[in-house]
Amino acid sequence: MSQDDVEAYVSRSSQTDGRPTWGMGAKPGPQAQPNRPGRGSKAYARGERFHDPFHVFARYQRFQNKTQGPQAERRRPMGELDRRAFEALGLEGGAKSEDIKKAYKALVKIHHPDANGGDRSSEDRLRAIIVAYTHLKSTGFVTR
Repeated sequence: MSQDDVEAYVSRSSQTDGRPTWGMGAKPGPQAQPNRPGRGSKAYARGERFHDPFHVFARYQRFQNKTQGPQAERRRPMGELDRRAFEALGLEGGAKSEDIKKAYKALVKIHHPDANGGDRSSEDRLRAIIVAYTHLKSTGFVTR
């Protein structure tokens, strides 16, 4: 190389640290990348805005659809313990979560020993109410 060529090369590589450069808006190599869907691919045709190879978001959406809407209104099967818990609270089997909470709070206020002047006669009933509510809460009949 001549002295002028060496100086031109050194000044050019000092600006870019020896890395290749290209103009704004232009990318080197093939335009379509094989790992990502393009606008004409099937992923975009289905309405997706991103590449989801493991279908994580699709599974999440199916789960959300199962827990919401008309399917969520289905009655769940009740066992004998569930029926007894509803009876202890004085409710029907298809009561909503808010109704169960209201009944529990009302019954605790009535049967609590502090509300009865220290009378322990309704203490067993209070225990049954608390056990019934705890059971319904643990089985998923009562939600937060």
